[in-house]
Amino acid sequence: MHILIYIGIFLAKMVEVSLSTVRIVLLNRGRRSKGAMIGFFEVLLGIIVVANVRDGSSEDPLKAVIYCAGFSCGIYLGVVIEDKLAIGMAGIQAVVGEELKDELS
Repeated sequence: MHILIYIGIFLAKMVEVSLSTVRIVLLNRGRRSKGAMIGFFEVLLGIIVVANVRDGSSEDPLKAVIYCAGFSCGIYLGVVIEDKLAIGMAGIQAVVGEELKDELS
């Protein structure tokens, strides 16, 4: 039974931190509505996870270790998700005439 609690804490914290990473990128890109919606679920999940970790943590300190491991993996997963979605990327392509090309060379 304890293993399921540990897995739940780990996965929930990993998802929470991944959501946080994506939310920050969205907000920086000006996508406030999506960032706010993600923030709601991020905090809701965070409250549930913290309550679970605090409940009986003095008898089971491994919960805190699992929580920290989920945090670390969540950071990594959030960056991977952001790379796949390419939310934080912006590209500029400029087409210039021959006269400007000569001046820049």
